[in-house]
Amino acid sequence: MALKEQDIKALVPLCIVGQARAQQSLYEAFLPYVYTICKRYFIPEHFLKDMVQEIFSSMFMSLNNYQENAGSFKSWLRSIAVYKIIDYKRKKKLRILELSDHNSFVSVDSGALSSLYLENLLELISHMPDGYRVVFNMFLIEGFSHKEIGEFLGITAETSRSQLSRAKIWLQKKISFQIEKDHKFTELMNSL
Repeated sequence: MALKEQDIKALVPLCIVGQARAQQSLYEAFLPYVYTICKRYFIPEHFLKDMVQEIFSSMFMSLNNYQENAGSFKSWLRSIAVYKIIDYKRKKKLRILELSDHNSFVSVDSGALSSLYLENLLELISHMPDGYRVVFNMFLIEGFSHKEIGEFLGITAETSRSQLSRAKIWLQKKISFQIEKDHKFTELMNSL
């Protein structure tokens, strides 16, 4: 059930005073959104429900801090979700590599991405090192700036840029390998 901003404005004060129906409405309206964020950061399936519950629990406990004039409720909730996910990743010993060389670049045929299905791309991203994947998601999917990412993760903006650059290179190499593998398989099938 999609809620309009005016519906959210009406529900927030009711949620703050603990009205269960209002809380249920807000929860149900944003459950798919929060679930999608968790999946995008590749929260393990066995921990997914717990993570979603932690995010909503944190959201309900922080509703007094929500300011309508500071942005949409959805973006405020997204920030809470990302903070919780990053905190989880930190606890799992998220390692951000401070690497300084930016010289390597792999070129990929511009049509290469179109040959991969979205599922294949998500599968590749799921195998990306945690540090790369978190920055990749935060910058390219969530739209955070490198400065914001740095503040979230306790790194410099330059390290965030470096991680994103390395994530892109890592992904390009994996895509190139996948395309080469698919090409060899096609050649093998055609030779039969």
